[in-house]
Amino acid sequence: MSVDELRAGFARLAESVVPDEDPYALLLRRHGRRRRRIRFAGIGGGLATLLTTALLGSAVVGLSPAGPGDGRGSAGPSENGYPVASDLTWRLIESPTRGNLGDDRALVDELTRVFAADRVHQAAAALPEAKVLFVHDFPTARTVVVAYHSESRASLVIRMGRRGASVQELATGAGIMNGRVEPFLVVSEALQGDDWSARFTLGLAPAGCAVEVSDTATIGPADDGIQRNWRPAPGGDYTLDERVPAPGYWQATCAGTLRHRAPLDNQLDEITGSAVVAATSTPATERATIGGVTVSAGIGSYRELARRAGVGDSLTSGPAPAARWVGLLPYDDGAGSGSTGDEGAPPAVLVSSSVPGPVLLQVGWGVKGMLALAGRDDSGPDDSATSAASREEWSLVSTGYADSADLIAVRVPLRDGGRAVLSDRLLVVGRSTDVSYSATDEAGKELASGRPEPYGAALLTVPLGTRATVRALDAEGRTLASTTLTEPEAGRQMFGEAFVSDW
Repeated sequence: MSVDELRAGFARLAESVVPDEDPYALLLRRHGRRRRRIRFAGIGGGLATLLTTALLGSAVVGLSPAGPGDGRGSAGPSENGYPVASDLTWRLIESPTRGNLGDDRALVDELTRVFAADRVHQAAAALPEAKVLFVHDFPTARTVVVAYHSESRASLVIRMGRRGASVQELATGAGIMNGRVEPFLVVSEALQGDDWSARFTLGLAPAGCAVEVSDTATIGPADDGIQRNWRPAPGGDYTLDERVPAPGYWQATCAGTLRHRAPLDNQLDEITGSAVVAATSTPATERATIGGVTVSAGIGSYRELARRAGVGDSLTSGPAPAARWVGLLPYDDGAGSGSTGDEGAPPAVLVSSSVPGPVLLQVGWGVKGMLALAGRDDSGPDDSATSAASREEWSLVSTGYADSADLIAVRVPLRDGGRAVLSDRLLVVGRSTDVSYSATDEAGKELASGRPEPYGAALLTVPLGTRATVRALDAEGRTLASTTLTEPEAGRQMFGEAFVSDW
């Protein structure tokens, strides 16, 4: 498939859609005099929807790493659970049992006795103690969360059965084993038996901490970003949401110190999109059809991530997201498969619904995507080689926050084995291609400059976390538009909001 055929496919795709009439329509225009422009008038048609569901046997994910050693933990994992290196983790383990059955002392005592005697659920026999952290009856299911521990290590077990299940039924029920016990424990499960089912997202903080939830937010002025509406969790030091994935953020404050802030959804890094495409395609139009999927999947990714962040409903309300820029993106994707020219360059789509507001960049042919939450140094450990191989065809996704209706700058994601990471490259898109771009730091020193290539966008190199201003300049050097790069200095982030993990 040649680049010319790809351009023709994009053009055919654009002919069948209705132009987007919002102020960003100008961003989709390309100068006809330049041979390497792809014209998109707007995006319509099918919308992509994302689902991230924890299935039977899925892992428990805690978003907060263990803190520095305090004498009770040991370095490095082993088959006998995980080292506990934080006093706050011990506080969690020693906290009263939570859940609507947590006050049933007879039930909790019997669960403790049976699980402590049952070695099937332990990683090994070296974790002799069992502590029931949570026990709860859902409409048709019963769930118990148990921490096995020794003096220095701990391991998590979750078991589920029918509502009202006996202790013995729970001990042999469905669930997971050998999870990591974190100071702020996040459990997201969707399990089903013959006559029961349960879906829930649970967050447990140490006793005495205050947990708050934000499932709605507003888009603030240019300098304020996303403004969250926080409410205390009904459980005080824990919260339970009977949805997977659950939308919004939660935060935990202990002794006046904010220890945790992150989305309720703990599986953000994997995105599964779907799109309405033609049922059949000829070899000549196959790549153009895939390009259409890329645009639809990008819009779907934006919708679902915005819903999960609590800044927009999934499909029914608020300004509709639209493609603000579409083109090929010749760059090194971090896996040696990138390109510095058109040949082999992946398609990319920049999506937003309003400005100021969140923006999303999706790069690649795949409907499935990997979300970049941080730079390589701040990301979690890489996935296994098997997982990395299974994601070779996945698209890469990054997010940001735009404060200008005339100029958008968003980080370009790179592939790093089985994950996506934020790079030091900025994709800059403005209203005109007859400009140059300049990025300067807070002292006014120029960090990078360039012209709008390729396809009406510029790629500028600006270190991640830099406080920078990007300007669009005319031929005389006058500023036509400017935007402030809104991003945390380090750590995980989404739509310009920083995650907090300080345990």
